[in-house]
Amino acid sequence: MNDRQWVGRYIKSAGSYGASKDINDRMPRSESISSGVGLRDVKDTIFKWIDKFDLITNPPFQRPLVWTEKQQAAFIEHWINGGNVHPIIINWPAYQGDWESLDKFDPEDVYHSNVVVDGQQRINALVRFFNGELLVFDGMSYEDVLAYARKEGWNESIGLNIKVTKITDYAELLRLYLRVNDTGVPHTREELDRVQKMREDWLARGGR
Repeated sequence: MNDRQWVGRYIKSAGSYGASKDINDRMPRSESISSGVGLRDVKDTIFKWIDKFDLITNPPFQRPLVWTEKQQAAFIEHWINGGNVHPIIINWPAYQGDWESLDKFDPEDVYHSNVVVDGQQRINALVRFFNGELLVFDGMSYEDVLAYARKEGWNESIGLNIKVTKITDYAELLRLYLRVNDTGVPHTREELDRVQKMREDWLARGGR
């Protein structure tokens, strides 16, 4: 699908984009979708979204895939170990509050398209991990991690936070993307390396 065809599946309008200083300019309402619990449930949810409901992970406004193999593995390891992970945000106008209702919708309906607003890099890392293309924890595959998590009894604590918005206006969709991605200042590699060195120096001194 090219850019023109994709944009055509949304109602277009003019409007300003970016963050707002108006206290009444609320973020669009979102609903939570459960990924289930456990690695297998999360995998099934992600692939159901992509394969059955045509999730568009690389709409025209998304940046290219930029995470390195090391960054992808670091994210998966952090997530599996219970680290805080920001919600994945999907815009899905046809969503009615449950999976089953979506079977009633025509995939070519202008309101049906569901796209990744925030979380493209994370979804790509998850897909590669679930497909066995990405190894973590010094060489463990998805199947290795799943078996270990079940043996240790903490597989059921793993889940994924997913938020769904239902915007049908393309300008507002772009505005949401800008609002989500234009807040805060990302750490530079130098800043992270500085803190890493502080940690290493601390450990080298025996934690003193």
